[in-house]
Amino acid sequence: MAKNTNIPDAKALEARIEEYLELKAQADAFTKQADIIKEELKKIAEATTAQTVVVGTHSITVTQATRESINTKEFKEAHPRLAAKFTKQTTYSTVRIK
Repeated sequence: MAKNTNIPDAKALEARIEEYLELKAQADAFTKQADIIKEELKKIAEATTAQTVVVGTHSITVTQATRESINTKEFKEAHPRLAAKFTKQTTYSTVRIK
């Protein structure tokens, strides 16, 4: 990877990167905590016989769903020409900030 050391106001850019990384770490921690609480609430709701649990102005509803999907790896192996015919290629960018 080529490093560009001729960035104007490199200290300000470094400060913004550090700010981003700190905010990202906080957001990840909040998401993890929210997921833990959500799982706890789900278990409480599933322990009842009601489909929806209502507490004050809030409610918890747990529903089951079924999803069908195609195993693309196996499909490509079994039908390579057909898979190629329906394969769509897209271009996207990836930003990695360390």
